[in-house]
Amino acid sequence: MMESSNSMTLSKQMATYLKKTLVLANCLSLFVLTGCETSEDNTIAKAQHQLNKAQTANDGLVVYQSVAGITSPQAALIRCSAFFLMVGFTPASNKFVNAYKSMTDGTPGDPALKMMNLLSIEANTNPNPVTQAITGGTPAQDASYLSTECARSGSSGMAFLAAATQISTSIAIAARTLTSGVTVDNYQSLLADLVADPDSVANEATLTAIGSAASTAYDTYCSGANATSDSCKEISAAVTTGTDAKSIGQALADLLKE
Repeated sequence: MMESSNSMTLSKQMATYLKKTLVLANCLSLFVLTGCETSEDNTIAKAQHQLNKAQTANDGLVVYQSVAGITSPQAALIRCSAFFLMVGFTPASNKFVNAYKSMTDGTPGDPALKMMNLLSIEANTNPNPVTQAITGGTPAQDASYLSTECARSGSSGMAFLAAATQISTSIAIAARTLTSGVTVDNYQSLLADLVADPDSVANEATLTAIGSAASTAYDTYCSGANATSDSCKEISAAVTTGTDAKSIGQALADLLKE
């Protein structure tokens, strides 16, 4: 079990996101304080209510579309949460719960790597018909968009989860070329290959995507007090070691491959 206060903070956040269907309590508080005085506030409040009840990817799409034209952080937070639903992070999937359990179950292995193994966007259909009109619908496109949108929300926890999802998805896309499927062992094997041959066209693209997401995770969540938590220590070390997205991705892959 993780004992640090930073790790406990992350676990509480992840549990809250799942129970509230990925909606943060502070967003609700904001609606109460503002009293939904404007048309935009009313739209966001209605979207919040819909999101609280959303269960499926299509439910998420309806919520997403309802705030698609609003640029405020509150609207971005709802789009971020709705988009998680749209790419398969539904209450029924238990993806966040399983990821948290993997970090705290006491089994061997790096906690961050075990978490990331369970956070990738799955390519059950490619492109994803629910997200295709927005991003193009591939796992890589969806993960990149999710990371960007959640970073706009002002929620460091959601931004971190989205960045971790992008890192995981970037690794999983390459790992799917392995015949045995996506497992922690496959991740480690792929990470070792990325480090050994960082300049191949495919590996360079993967490392750059990983490094970009790691930078987002660091900027929004892993700097400061969270830097040495179980979920952030490799990300923090990689960002402070690397000089650009590719070198950060290479540093992170090297840290996670053991």
